[in-house]
Amino acid sequence: MKKIFTFIGLALISNSLYSQGSPDYGSGLKLNLNQQGDKYVRFILWDQFWLRNTQMNPGSMVGGEPTDNSWSLGNRRLRTLAYAQISKRYMILLHFGINNQTFINGGAPGTTGTGGNGNGKKTQLFFMMPGMNMP
Repeated sequence: MKKIFTFIGLALISNSLYSQGSPDYGSGLKLNLNQQGDKYVRFILWDQFWLRNTQMNPGSMVGGEPTDNSWSLGNRRLRTLAYAQISKRYMILLHFGINNQTFINGGAPGTTGTGGNGNGKKTQLFFMMPGMNMP
């Protein structure tokens, strides 16, 4: 019954949330390089995260303590896109981000500590710079 009330409460407030942009957003984080605004640098940031609850089997242990459920919060995708329009025919695009970061997993092998890859884990950061746009 408690889960039903929680779901109904979230459904009632969800009509005021924006999932794909907002009317107040405008052009985002844009830095004009000249007064005409045809040369600029623009940054776009986005994140997909999840919060999950797992019902555990009887006798399950988390951190050495018995528990019947477990909560987890993680970044599924965290991205930054930066592009600079230097001239009418020249644009530089930079896209970088990170995937699957939680408190217990993610990162890359080679570190020590808790979790799959350690407490001081190295991030699986990717960097992509596609070819220049020159029409």
